[in-house]
Amino acid sequence: MLHTNTDEEVLLRWLCILCNVISAVHDQEISYTSLPTEHKAPSPETMYTALYGHHNTLHIRSKVFLLSKHSNGDVRNYANKIYNYLA
Repeated sequence: MLHTNTDEEVLLRWLCILCNVISAVHDQEISYTSLPTEHKAPSPETMYTALYGHHNTLHIRSKVFLLSKHSNGDVRNYANKIYNYLA
């Protein structure tokens, strides 16, 4: 979903959701130890693993870095926020 050729409205909605989730994790200082025992980070079914699992953070950062150059200002804004949260 984080591709430059994705429909702009869909991309903007996806970035908004992703930014909200990542900012909540950052603001509430959530880590894998904060997860309930049955949903620890190594489980591939958790959103935490999808965002912060092995190599996922780097992959997301590289995608949003490209989107930070997008022609739409809102897309650039969300992409920059996500990039900074994952730094």
